[in-house]
Amino acid sequence: MEKHINIKQHNSCGLCCIKIKDINIRDGKDIILKDINIHMHCGEITCIIGPNGAGKSTLLKSIIGEIKHKGKIEYLNSHDNKVTKPKIGYVPQKVSIDKTIPISVRDLFNSVDVNENYEKIIELIEIEDLIDKKVGDLSGGEMQKVLLALAMYPFPDILLLDEPLSNIDEIGMKKVYELINKLREKCDIAIILVSHDLESVYKYADNVILLNKEIIKQGNPNTVYRSEEFKKIFWIEGEANV
Repeated sequence: MEKHINIKQHNSCGLCCIKIKDINIRDGKDIILKDINIHMHCGEITCIIGPNGAGKSTLLKSIIGEIKHKGKIEYLNSHDNKVTKPKIGYVPQKVSIDKTIPISVRDLFNSVDVNENYEKIIELIEIEDLIDKKVGDLSGGEMQKVLLALAMYPFPDILLLDEPLSNIDEIGMKKVYELINKLREKCDIAIILVSHDLESVYKYADNVILLNKEIIKQGNPNTVYRSEEFKKIFWIEGEANV
């Protein structure tokens, strides 16, 4: 029997939760990440900011199991309150696609082994008009929307986005952020977004984590942006250092 994606209306109480506990990564004697603890709920956007080399992408790769680490991730679902292994969707910072290969967006979806009805996701991500377009003809913003849709297979508990707006113009950036916010509002998933766009982070994030190999500050955008820790990293003589 064909399975269908269950897209739930967001419940503001955030019944399911994710706990990232005591993530530590070392390279010999060098500390890459130290004592990372994050607690978030479904229906929330958690944005990770920090200077270059802070370990932001490394943290996401450790969550998906690509980088060996100490620590664990717990997912408490909203149905029977059991701790299970979460399903994770991931959009990496960079994706190498040979634009000379004559494949369409539909071909990309057909190459993914899915057991779920993807029409709902295509509608949700708003790429109906891209489905027969050649991958090589996609703009940066359009490509990011396609990658985002692919990351929704299988429908995840956690969606990880590693600087998904690099090399996108301002209009495309706004559209992708609005789309991410739509996922937060309509889907029962937690979103972790790494970004250098401090203005959009402030506008859309429920929680902000200031990372520099360890968590320097975390809380709502107001709490983090007004902190001395934030100013020391991002502000030099009144100019944003991002």
